[in-house]
Amino acid sequence: MTFFHKNASRHRKESGMSVAASAAAKPLEQARWIAKQIATRRNSKTCTADDVAKALRRQRLPLLGPAAGSLFLTKDWEFTGRRVLSGQVANHARELKVWRLR
Repeated sequence: MTFFHKNASRHRKESGMSVAASAAAKPLEQARWIAKQIATRRNSKTCTADDVAKALRRQRLPLLGPAAGSLFLTKDWEFTGRRVLSGQVANHARELKVWRLR
């Protein structure tokens, strides 16, 4: 069994993200719309997964679970190079990317 293989690792990651995104297509679509609304209201045009999760909770919409990894992976967003710590207790201060709406 091979433990380290970058291409195989990347393939498994992309396959898993695709499966998760397909299983949560409707909630993911709603979350992407919310992310755009959040970014549009900010001068910086930025958004994080925590911003979207807070909005989903406020609106009592389903959370994304594993599909959250695909939230900003569209042509509409670019990574700013910045990271922030997640405020969600269950995320244990995980680093989140800060995304900018193009």
